[in-house]
Amino acid sequence: MKNIASWLGLCSLALTSGCFSIPRPDAGDASDVAAEQPADAPSSEAGDANSDASVDATDAQTDTASDAEDSATADTGVDSGADTGADTGADSGVDSGVDAGVDSGIDSGIDSGTDAGVDTGIDTGVCGAGEMRCGASCVDTNTSAANCGMCGRACGATERCAAGTCECNPGLTRCGSACVNLTGDTSNCGVCGRACATGASCTSSACVCPAGQSVCGSACVDTDSSATNCGMCGRTCGAMQTCVGGMCRCTSPLLLCGTSCADPRTDTANCGACGTVCPLRPNSTPACASRVCGVSCNSGFGNCNADPMDGCEVDLASTNNHCGSCGTSCVAGTCSAAGCGSWARMFGDDLNQVVRAITSDGDGNVYIGGFAGGASTIGGGVTMGSSGAGQFAFVVSYTRTGTYRWHRTFSSGVFGDDLTALTARGTGAGSRLVGAGRVAGTTTIDGFTISGIAMYVMEFNTANGAVRWLRSSPASGTPTPHDVAISPLAAGEVYVAGEVMGTLALDGSSVSSTSGSEAFVMRLSNTGTGAIIRTAGHAPGGLLDRFTDVEVDSLGSVIVAGGLHYPATLSQTPMVVESGVVGRVMDLAVVGYDRNLNYVRHRMFGGSQSDSSASMTLAGATESVAIATLVQTGYTVSRGGDPVTVMVPTTTGNSQGVVIMLDNDSSFTPAWSRSIASSNAPTIGGIVSLPGSNRLFYGGSIGGTFTIAGMMFTTPAFGTPDYFIAELNPVTGAEIAGAQYGGAMSENANFAHYGRQLAACGSNAVCLGGFLAGNSSGATATSQIGNAALTGGLRQDGLVFRVER
Repeated sequence: MKNIASWLGLCSLALTSGCFSIPRPDAGDASDVAAEQPADAPSSEAGDANSDASVDATDAQTDTASDAEDSATADTGVDSGADTGADTGADSGVDSGVDAGVDSGIDSGIDSGTDAGVDTGIDTGVCGAGEMRCGASCVDTNTSAANCGMCGRACGATERCAAGTCECNPGLTRCGSACVNLTGDTSNCGVCGRACATGASCTSSACVCPAGQSVCGSACVDTDSSATNCGMCGRTCGAMQTCVGGMCRCTSPLLLCGTSCADPRTDTANCGACGTVCPLRPNSTPACASRVCGVSCNSGFGNCNADPMDGCEVDLASTNNHCGSCGTSCVAGTCSAAGCGSWARMFGDDLNQVVRAITSDGDGNVYIGGFAGGASTIGGGVTMGSSGAGQFAFVVSYTRTGTYRWHRTFSSGVFGDDLTALTARGTGAGSRLVGAGRVAGTTTIDGFTISGIAMYVMEFNTANGAVRWLRSSPASGTPTPHDVAISPLAAGEVYVAGEVMGTLALDGSSVSSTSGSEAFVMRLSNTGTGAIIRTAGHAPGGLLDRFTDVEVDSLGSVIVAGGLHYPATLSQTPMVVESGVVGRVMDLAVVGYDRNLNYVRHRMFGGSQSDSSASMTLAGATESVAIATLVQTGYTVSRGGDPVTVMVPTTTGNSQGVVIMLDNDSSFTPAWSRSIASSNAPTIGGIVSLPGSNRLFYGGSIGGTFTIAGMMFTTPAFGTPDYFIAELNPVTGAEIAGAQYGGAMSENANFAHYGRQLAACGSNAVCLGGFLAGNSSGATATSQIGNAALTGGLRQDGLVFRVER
């Protein structure tokens, strides 16, 4: 009791001095709890009942300081757990008048008798009349835009709070969930939901289109120019009409013919003027061009006389003078739907003209190269060279059907200029043409200069013959290129095979022969740079060694063929030819390199007399190596352990043409061989495999009596040779068919033992060339090439012809 009286006295003193405070809610209660815990803990009351008086005095001071903070925050839920059951006996009835409404849930059972009267008079005066505590602030929820009607309910940006309700700002109307200005909103113009047409504006609550426009459907349109609302909504102008001034009109140069517009330049029903109808003509459909009636030819027919009155009078599939197109003449053979079965071109004058090399691109365009003198008509009314001119090198291009395309000539003015090798690859704008040869002096071609006696390699533009790049050896050497090849790989390197007498040097790579000649193969980039050169030949020197052919397979491996004397070495290897006879005997050599001309493999063939490759091709999907060559009579071409031995007949007394097929393996294993014999020695012009068809042909010139595929052929009695072409089975070597071309003239497919005169000219045709020369009496004579009779004199006249097989 004494403690209680003391505590009450302290409280009275505290009340009179204003020292009481309302306990702090939540976080503030931690102070109350900490202050009250030492006095209120059950263990303290159990130990010393008399301590309550001093504890309660402390509580009075604590509550006084805390009540100031409790005015803003309730203590509910904090002291309830702290003091419950602690001061039940001591404080009961003390705080009941102080903390009522604040600590009632906190000090329940502790201060209920003490604080009730104290807190009541303090907490009720914190928020004014009509206000509500929202968080730490007192707000008027009747007007607060952030707490409208209740704490946390916020009005929109275009709203205000009135009487506890969010309403639109003055001048705005609620449409759905949004407040809008009905006087200018194009989606709610005048009333909610009234949308203006596309292009219109909302002005003073009314939808208004721009000046000169009207509402048609859901958009504002100019009925003076709208093709779908011309003059009024819904009126659509017809095809080829425009709307002008609200009227549908035809645009110039169109004419209004009836109810529709017509183009008098091309309209077959109104050609030149309304109502002019172009008539139907044979093998055609009517056509109108530049206001004039004409014809559009049906497929396979041509208007070759340029007269529309008789329509398309020519059957292009069967007319020799207009084969495939007007003006394309089949000089030889019969015109068919595939084009001229064959054609021939001969050119020459009183000087010599010789075709050295033939090639064809993927589009079937034919390219020939060689040397010529004087003036020659080469097709299409074009003359190559000039009368009395000395020897010059040339390249001429024809289409698949023999139509002249373009030509190039170049000369140093010294006898000996020549183009000896050509190769083409690719189609269209991506096709490439590379040639090689030699000059006897200095000449300039399209800005590129060749100086002195030298070899050159150049690439031509297949469309017009312009030189893309040119490289030449220095004047100190006399190399001769015999063949060129373009790699099928993306890099498209160029390879050249031939022989060098003297020095060949390019880009820091240099080779020389000690005496005689050495075989060489050279690589250039697709722009003619970065030369790599390799050689092969008779080690002591003094003999003529050569590579006559080069091919590149689909993997980029390089294969060369030619003739080497025994003993011989290849650069990069100490390899010595393992067959042959010491001395002046040449063996057939096949050598394989990688794309950088590093030695990989080789194969040699030989007997007691000389042999050499005349031509080489890659045949079939396996890219087998087919070689056409000449061998001497009376000996065996063989190699120890090989499954194939070539026996050359001994009865004819002449050299024989032989084809040998080698597997494209690590050692060029022979697969089969085939020979052709006659009473006069043959000349091999080339061997080719037709692209995509796995067909193998070889040909050249031959004299006397000979047999191909069981058919016997005979040339004129005086022994002048004729051209021949034979087809072989690439798997077995069996002869499939053969043909002879020629007559009283001398048809020669090879000159000075180099140059390729046989080429594939498409997937079903071959081209053969060389020259024609007069007979032994010096009189002019005629040769039959297909159905063309070609006449020449004593001099050599250049010739190329194409045969579909």
